Amino acid sequence: MITPGKHSTSCNADSRLRLARLCAVVVSGLIAGVAASAAATIPAGATHEAPAQLAQLSGTDPLPAVFATGGSGRFKESIQWLQWADYSSFAGVEKPNVPILDYNQDQAFRNFRDLGDAGRLVTTCTLSDLQHLGHSPDVSEAQAKGPLVAAVPGTWAGDALDNLYNVGGAAGWSDGSAEWHEPLVYPTDYVNHNQMVIGLANGYAYNGENTWDGKPWGTPGASTTPTGFTARVSFNVSCSAELEAPDGSKHPVPLSGLVFADAEASSTRSDADDHNNEWVQASVRPGVTWRVLDTLRSSDCRDTRGGTGKQITTDGVLSDAGRTLRLKPTGLECVYQNNGRYSKPNGLGGPDAVMFMEGATSATVTLQGAGYSAVALGLIIATDFGDAPQSYGKASSLFQPTWQGGSVNSTRDLFTVAPQASFGQPAARLGEYIDAEGYHIHSADARGDDNGGTPDDEDGVALPADGIRTQPGATWTQQVMCAGTGRVAGWIDWNHSGAFESTEKSDEVACAAGGALLSWTVPRDVVRSVDGEDGSQPDTFLRVRITEDAETLQPTGHTTTGEVEDYKVAVRVPTLELIKHVTATHATPEVPALGADRWTLTAQQGSDTDANHLVTGNGTAGRNVVVSGDFALSETSNEPIAASYEASAWTCRQTDGTDPGGQAYASTVTGSRVFVSNQDRVTCEITNTTTAGSLKWKKLDSD
Repeated sequence: MITPGKHSTSCNADSRLRLARLCAVVVSGLIAGVAASAAATIPAGATHEAPAQLAQLSGTDPLPAVFATGGSGRFKESIQWLQWADYSSFAGVEKPNVPILDYNQDQAFRNFRDLGDAGRLVTTCTLSDLQHLGHSPDVSEAQAKGPLVAAVPGTWAGDALDNLYNVGGAAGWSDGSAEWHEPLVYPTDYVNHNQMVIGLANGYAYNGENTWDGKPWGTPGASTTPTGFTARVSFNVSCSAELEAPDGSKHPVPLSGLVFADAEASSTRSDADDHNNEWVQASVRPGVTWRVLDTLRSSDCRDTRGGTGKQITTDGVLSDAGRTLRLKPTGLECVYQNNGRYSKPNGLGGPDAVMFMEGATSATVTLQGAGYSAVALGLIIATDFGDAPQSYGKASSLFQPTWQGGSVNSTRDLFTVAPQASFGQPAARLGEYIDAEGYHIHSADARGDDNGGTPDDEDGVALPADGIRTQPGATWTQQVMCAGTGRVAGWIDWNHSGAFESTEKSDEVACAAGGALLSWTVPRDVVRSVDGEDGSQPDTFLRVRITEDAETLQPTGHTTTGEVEDYKVAVRVPTLELIKHVTATHATPEVPALGADRWTLTAQQGSDTDANHLVTGNGTAGRNVVVSGDFALSETSNEPIAASYEASAWTCRQTDGTDPGGQAYASTVTGSRVFVSNQDRVTCEITNTTTAGSLKWKKLDSD
């Protein structure tokens, strides 16, 4: 981002603009109205912080890991952007001052992700060796040599990273527009919604070329706190990750590489004096592969001021035998093209590129600012989560994706790299596909991470269209498609308790030849679970996992390899309901009817007395789960008056409200025996009717 005033011929103050760097610029007779990053519109009551003291550095405080929830970036669920400070230090603050690294310091920054029963996945990135590599000749070192500071992409209207990756929304205009138009005024009508504190900047952009108190540098009585203006700085970053288990143990987690992006808006305006340009670069060890993840610029970003009409782009400039990559625009940033200027920034911004340093866990990063520059860093931590309802607990798996496409082996226009980088599939997985999620997305239908996603990665299990058809004590088998040499296991919530219990686990089977056949013994407490069926529970849930880890698979917790898939599924098991009716035609107040509850109804299969073979009761639709087969029906009563009731024949039918799932009702009744077929829901009824009483008189004579 180019800062006004540095080469100004004049500077006119505007009382509406509270930022110190508002002026018109003329550079080489060609550039007018060139401006620096601007902060978002300041809410009423916002504070103006004084320069912070370095003793207030808090880089060791843990912060939640952050994944973008908005933006057009292709890897929102895979890039864990490194947070350097809490957003509360920026919200509502006119001039947030958050230094995070000074000279001769090392600072470790920890970000954590809650993995439920597994503990926390903690990433630690250490910043060190901050170097001041120079500054513009017409700026003093006292002004330029400041600490490395935290920043939020989107602060300047020319930033593009917030349009690719953000939390809370990209920066925009107060009327909801993404781009400037009349009569909007910058920066009064500009709002940065982004809440990701993922930028590392060489200074405080909102000061422009002035001091912290808004005065020209060197003015008697003005602040002498350095602002970082025009500084070129470098620093080292080194990252690692580990799983911190609840028992306090720690397990290393491999990282597939660092992400590197321009977090502000760079420009190239001089081939002769690099201090007039802005760029960011990273240097890594040999053997690292550079890949293009994303690019973004305004829709019509052409060099109209230079008269060439050439598309402005970002070159990836490789040097040092491919160890160093510089993100260097080919001209002025996009908001200054097509008659754009500070007060009228043109388009979304950019040009910007997001790069992946495959295989790198450390780097040296350099920032060059004609005014101020910033870089954002992240990690590729691909994690797959279960998405069944929250009661089923958190299950997650790390996986190491292979990569394809997007590689940069020589200096080139990064916008022309095609195809851009994409995930290949890891060795151990379920089905054909696996994708990454930033967070658990618990959902009522177990499709929280698939709704709208492409492709759908819940593809390892093909369940029957009408769900699982089984019965207590039976063996249920399910074929699972898989890849790699991992072990596969599954859990079905047979009793609809809202949790996967240890007794609901299948056997563990090695994935072989692309498949694994899982087997369950259906427990005696299985319940019928069919959405919308009267008397049944709603559909239940299935979880399947694969891992190459040595530990026994659990329904919750974390594995360092593999995948987890959740499915919503109906379970159809046979049920038998017994209903007693009483018709009391001859009942009187003196001799009331005997209620239906005074009889005991029984359906007995064989000699077993468990609930699946012996049904008693009256009117328990859908709750008496039985084993299919022949049942003897009977009734008894301990009431003497029951003998005066006459029983009808037993009648049996499909239970009202049954969803048969495409299978025809096939159960039959013969006399006092009913045969429960398949997974039918059967209701059997018997009616007892009072019989008429009689009284006889006999005449006897006195003899």
